[in-house]
Amino acid sequence: KMNHHLENYYSGDLVWNRFVNLYVEFWTDNSFTKELLQQLNYHRDIAQVIYGKFGFSSLSVITQPVPALDNLSIADCIAAPNLLQRLKECLIRME
Repeated sequence: KMNHHLENYYSGDLVWNRFVNLYVEFWTDNSFTKELLQQLNYHRDIAQVIYGKFGFSSLSVITQPVPALDNLSIADCIAAPNLLQRLKECLIRME
């Protein structure tokens, strides 16, 4: 059975870091973003993208199943190092 999971198509760290830079300006340090950062295991890059895309809906968004992540949530992918690239590629493609 072919494995078509997004991590097999990861665009690479250079592309990811460029992508994250699109969202850095939206980030502000406050109690909400502090909580988001904590919920995302202190992956600041991922937190910045999520916050840039979803704003104050971010905390509820990260616990929802995502079809493109094989119905895992963003929080599920954060908890498993092997799924971080799947999550990053998914976020890149969400544009």
